[in-house]
Amino acid sequence: VGLKSDMSNLGRTITTDGTLDAASNSVLSQFFGTSQLIPSDKTNQALKYNSGSNGGNFNMISGATSGGSLTGIDMGLGAQYALDDITTVPLFIRSSFQYMLQAGGGKQTRTLGDAATKNSQIAALLAANGTSDKFSGGTLTTEFKASWWEVPISIGFNARITERTTVYMGGGISFFNGGWSLKFDANENYINAMTTYADTTALTVDTTQADALGAVSDEVKFRVGGIGINYFIGVQHEVTERLAIFMEIYASGIAKTVFSSEFSSNTKKAFTAGSSSTIAQSDPEFFKRLAFPVVLQGGTIKMGARYYIPF
Repeated sequence: VGLKSDMSNLGRTITTDGTLDAASNSVLSQFFGTSQLIPSDKTNQALKYNSGSNGGNFNMISGATSGGSLTGIDMGLGAQYALDDITTVPLFIRSSFQYMLQAGGGKQTRTLGDAATKNSQIAALLAANGTSDKFSGGTLTTEFKASWWEVPISIGFNARITERTTVYMGGGISFFNGGWSLKFDANENYINAMTTYADTTALTVDTTQADALGAVSDEVKFRVGGIGINYFIGVQHEVTERLAIFMEIYASGIAKTVFSSEFSSNTKKAFTAGSSSTIAQSDPEFFKRLAFPVVLQGGTIKMGARYYIPF
């Protein structure tokens, strides 16, 4: 059993960077200070704090929760064979089946505030175009998930430091399969903010795209399989002649940039309109998939027990 931090290296995307630029002329960008369709924890918390500290004229976010990076549990079962009877060097070979399961992190929520009604200029612009406030209370929930399995095949050597304690290290190759997913759940008011365009110079509001959409809920998956490398260093202590306990630092990985599974039709339209009003007019389902790195790697601190079977 082991613990892994920042699964799939998604921590920076979730906490700091966000992803997918929002259309600069959208209500979401102009009235609610959000430049990305999947905002980061940093953006959500900054807007939430400042919205609650300025008298409410620009109450962009009324509520938000942070997702944080993904933490995982590495569970596995393996076998190790000592080569002492074959070579004079204390070598061993080992293999196992490892499953990386997400234990926490990755879920973000945000709720749009009432900036569209509290700010007199925004309210006048909407009223002049016969548009009511269809944005306040818009909610977005995004949830990142990750899991994968690994089958490592490694060779290593032991160095005994006391009668019962051994330090060991080694490396090898690993077979991987798995990835991560992103679940996107937005109510109708949030989609309205994403896909309504406002021209504050010409004093016009375009709701064509928003009127054709509604709430959107979808999940896209990024999967990869292949061969990577692994290496490790650890220490074990013999409790009895047959039983030993160990602590180990283990690292392995594979990384590829892949396309996601395809969006549903409604999600294609929402992401296309939310990112570009020009593209949405000519190809409303332009965004069919996303491309993103899938990183199945990272350091794991493992603790466990070994039972030696005589042959």
